[in-house]
Amino acid sequence: MSNLSAAPWSAKWLPEERSTEFYGFFSVAGQLSAFIGPALYGFLAAGAAVWYENQGMAILPAEQTGMRVAVIAMVVFLAFGLVLTLTVKKPELVAAEMAESAPQTPA
Repeated sequence: MSNLSAAPWSAKWLPEERSTEFYGFFSVAGQLSAFIGPALYGFLAAGAAVWYENQGMAILPAEQTGMRVAVIAMVVFLAFGLVLTLTVKKPELVAAEMAESAPQTPA
């Protein structure tokens, strides 16, 4: 569902002649993230729970702490994605910057 919700928002930035390539990329990225996100969460939660159990913590608190560790890791990933998204420049801003920095020719 994430690739479908992002497609209309990003369509205005796509070069029209390459739009199918980008939609294919969005589709693959959406399917990949649908697998990687839950798998990473599960591995982090299970790994942290096992580590806390080996440190002497009881099973239930160790599992709860493992889930907290996994949630914190997901928040870090989301924050990284936000920072990465904020660094993307809109094409019209790039074009305006290029026009401003272009050498002025006398008329």
